[in-house]
Amino acid sequence: MVYLDPSAWVKRYVQELGSPWVHTLFTRRERMASSVLGLLEVAAALSRRLPPNLALLESRLTTDWQDIVRLPLTGAILDRAVDLAWQYRLRGADAIHLAAALDLQKTLASINDAVVLVASDDELLRGAQAAGLHVENPLTAVLP
Repeated sequence: MVYLDPSAWVKRYVQELGSPWVHTLFTRRERMASSVLGLLEVAAALSRRLPPNLALLESRLTTDWQDIVRLPLTGAILDRAVDLAWQYRLRGADAIHLAAALDLQKTLASINDAVVLVASDDELLRGAQAAGLHVENPLTAVLP
């Protein structure tokens, strides 16, 4: 399963380096998950760019969100995020996303499935790798 960090997810709606790779995730109908914080971060990033087609982007984001597994912000996730922020020197939101991805990984391990954290944030990617997750960066990933 793919854990989609907002740093990569936003490339679905704004053409940037790595956008074609992110589009492929969606067109291949990969199983994706994100913390509920991710939706807010993507919406905020899009709204601040003030693209001319903001209403269309909002609609696409809402539609995509229906197909993404929504991971709640629980007390346990937040506690883990604090530890991860200290351990890997992560920003707050990145620590939350890593904690959520690790929690998902723990859940999926019981069915022999794995999480791939997809992000375009080098600090988060380094922390995720150090914590034992597989990672992909759309900026450097090769299209299948």
